[in-house]
Amino acid sequence: MIRLLSGSRRFLSRSLGSSTLPVIETMRSILGSDENAVRVLKKLGSRRGLPSPKCLGDNVELLRSRGMSREAVSKLMLMYPGLFCRKMSSLEALIERVEGMLGIRMDMNMFAHGLYVLGSMSDEKLDAKFGAFRSYGWDDSDILIMARANPLVLAISELKVKSGLDYYMKQLGYHPKFIAAHPALLGYSMEKRVRPRNAVLQALKEKKLIQESFGLYTALLSTESEFLESEARRALFDVF
Repeated sequence: MIRLLSGSRRFLSRSLGSSTLPVIETMRSILGSDENAVRVLKKLGSRRGLPSPKCLGDNVELLRSRGMSREAVSKLMLMYPGLFCRKMSSLEALIERVEGMLGIRMDMNMFAHGLYVLGSMSDEKLDAKFGAFRSYGWDDSDILIMARANPLVLAISELKVKSGLDYYMKQLGYHPKFIAAHPALLGYSMEKRVRPRNAVLQALKEKKLIQESFGLYTALLSTESEFLESEARRALFDVF
């Protein structure tokens, strides 16, 4: 902890007694250990610096008053500490937006990701992201279903979104509702994961080694080692 503080101009530029130390003590009490506090400090130090003691305290109090458990506040701080640097009014508006626009309640697993994504995007950027999906015939209802399942999909670049939709919808014939229900599809690398695995599946289907109903999504869920191991077993079966 001392080494981290002494090596950061952001932290040393503030009053240790009236600003930095009170914030660190509050973080310790919420996060439960020096190790977790250091993790958060490193994230903040590399980006925006520490929040003021009042800002941190107000935001923690806001989250707790709205029903977020102490454990959930700790997890949120570990994942996205920058949220605690916002003014309380800004964080409150963001909470309302996540709950109202995305329909993600505070007690849902995706709430933290919803805060991060909407908090890091301007209205113009978000509208452009929606526009990318609309250009492929998506209804806003399907976009919101997808965003509710995994808000991080909205953080994917428009270029990658369009590349994925080109492949899944135009080449494989996937419907928007299927992609919306399986948002992880848009996060995979097309060149390193999706196209190669689909090529393997098609070859196996041609050789009648797997059923026609075996889907690409199932194959994409496997890790690289799991996928290679399963295909090696099928190749051996084909030989013998």
